[in-house]
Amino acid sequence: MIEIKHKLTGEVLAEVDANSLVGADLSGRNLAVADLRGQDLSGAALRGANLAVADLRGARLVGADLSGANLTGADLITASLENAILLGTVLNGASLGDANLIGAYLCKADLTGASLGGANLQGANLRETKLTNVSLEKTVLANALYDSLTVFPEFFVDPEAQGMVRAGSTQISRDLHPLLQQSQAKHG
Repeated sequence: MIEIKHKLTGEVLAEVDANSLVGADLSGRNLAVADLRGQDLSGAALRGANLAVADLRGARLVGADLSGANLTGADLITASLENAILLGTVLNGASLGDANLIGAYLCKADLTGASLGGANLQGANLRETKLTNVSLEKTVLANALYDSLTVFPEFFVDPEAQGMVRAGSTQISRDLHPLLQQSQAKHG
């Protein structure tokens, strides 16, 4: 049995009847201000979960489905979100410094005011993503996809100079991320 606790009060927010959080279904759960530091949530379903102000420093969320989740103000410094699905996820003011977002699916995500300094978004899908007031200092953007609806920070004028690739269509296609299909089949 794993207990997920509030990072300030120690109150139990959720119990998971398993030895690990790998592949756990935590969709729709209220895990605001949770202490998930260093936890392995690889392949977990967190669709629509409230993880606002959660401590996810160093957490492994490889291939996790965070579609529609609320991560406002969450601390994801050095977290591994490689190939994670963040479709429509709210990451306003989140700290993603030095995070691994290689191949992450961030379509329609809102990262307003987030800090991405030193993060690796190589090959990430940023179509229709809102990056208003985002710090992109030392962020790796090579081969990251964007489109005409991607909103960049002020003074970020040449995505191609950063190695980004403009997508030809603004239509979101779930076929572009096979992990999204796998997650939906696995978690309904």
